[in-house]
Amino acid sequence: MNTTEQLQFIVDLANKDLANIREGDLINLQDDFERFFEMSDKERMTPGTIHYNPPKTGQRYPAKNFPAIQTELKTLLRNALLPAWTALVDGESTVKPTDIKFQRIFIPGGTIVYVGNHRDLFSLKLGYLLQNPKLLTNVRQCEPCGKFFFRVRRQKYCSRQCTLRTNKKAYLDSLREKANLKKKRGRK
Repeated sequence: MNTTEQLQFIVDLANKDLANIREGDLINLQDDFERFFEMSDKERMTPGTIHYNPPKTGQRYPAKNFPAIQTELKTLLRNALLPAWTALVDGESTVKPTDIKFQRIFIPGGTIVYVGNHRDLFSLKLGYLLQNPKLLTNVRQCEPCGKFFFRVRRQKYCSRQCTLRTNKKAYLDSLREKANLKKKRGRK
């Protein structure tokens, strides 16, 4: 996966309804989760790259672990999308630190390999991805429904349904405002 695909996977994972996921969709999620850590041969051979090396157990990542990852992911995404000055409230960070454990191995040529469990390496890689402001310019959180989405062009809402809902609300608000103005004029 390239970084754009990784970011799309992160957004999709944040919005998944894990309680009602079908078996086939769960298998796809588990496979995509494993692919999240893979690198192309070109990336692997580039000096100075960072490799994430989760354990190869030959089994899919357990479904019971995804809700915890999703909760951490939503929190990190919300905080990453906030303006920089809002992350601090009264001088204290609103972001709770995540306890992660990994081993870092330095290879000559500037390559770094991180070894650890899936959750810890996912959190670590997610942190690196969310530090890139160019990548985050296309990620938004929809105001009406709260879903995260990968923005296309000047898109403001995650779906047509949210766009229509917001436009209808604005129209009804403008009608109420006009009615209130008429009432005020009639009282004078």
